[in-house]
Amino acid sequence: TAIPQLTLPPPTDPPPPDDDDDDDDDGPPPLADVGLSATSSILFAPSAGDLVDVEITATNEGNQSLTDVVIEDNIGSIGGGFSLSVSGPPPAGTSYDATTGQWTISTLAVGDSVTLSFFSVGLPIGLATTYTIEFNLVSNAPTDADSTNNQAATSFTSTTTTDIEVTVNGDLIPSITANEGDFLTFTIMVENLSSTVDAADVVVTDFILQSIIGSVPFGLTTVVSLDTSIGTSVTAGTYDDAGTWTVGTLAASDSETLTIPVTVNTGTAGRSWLYSVTGSTSTPDGNPNNNFGNVSAILTVN
Repeated sequence: TAIPQLTLPPPTDPPPPDDDDDDDDDGPPPLADVGLSATSSILFAPSAGDLVDVEITATNEGNQSLTDVVIEDNIGSIGGGFSLSVSGPPPAGTSYDATTGQWTISTLAVGDSVTLSFFSVGLPIGLATTYTIEFNLVSNAPTDADSTNNQAATSFTSTTTTDIEVTVNGDLIPSITANEGDFLTFTIMVENLSSTVDAADVVVTDFILQSIIGSVPFGLTTVVSLDTSIGTSVTAGTYDDAGTWTVGTLAASDSETLTIPVTVNTGTAGRSWLYSVTGSTSTPDGNPNNNFGNVSAILTVN
């Protein structure tokens, strides 16, 4: 009996790989993503005025190089005497327009960060105030795909400060010319220039009287003499023979005066006399530069 023969089909090639496997080899899809972060810090003690440093950092958190990144701040709209300025030139490849508050970054590579710094030249004098600086991403190319990290903000609070000013005869640094025998009146005024904050424990040290009585070694104590027939007078506080005027609390926008009557001595023609007056307060002073009235004031005798 004949045995039937089994005929096998010819071999075939294996199927091509699934196209989906090719997608896996291409890596993650393109992603443009700018992340913003902001910080702020107080740089100096309140007695010198609150000086603040603010920084905004932009980071490329995606997987594509970015161009024309534009970030806008709200600095120009805060008002109230507050201002921030860019600390030196902006980082290389970036520019800042103070009018619009826009910071432009020409190119930001994957994983790179760039930081722009601002500083204040002294916060407004007065009651403590909280300031919030905001930054927002305006645009970039390619378009940002994640808006959750496109805003950043930082806040800081100023110190309550006052501002006392000390003057003699209405001037910070007056120069007076007189003749032998002239009668003069030194009018020392301490004024609180703050409209909202009282100045506590105000003390004015007067080197005019100290120089007259010879308790400080100016070497010119014989130029004038205190007119004892009139004597010194103050509108507030107490004044002692050592030249210390203890004013006490000086209310906001208020002022007080001390008057010292003197006579120019004979035999003093051609001489000059240096005198000074200083003021202090236990309340933080936002502008201490005007507390030292008349450091180089001069009386010249003809």
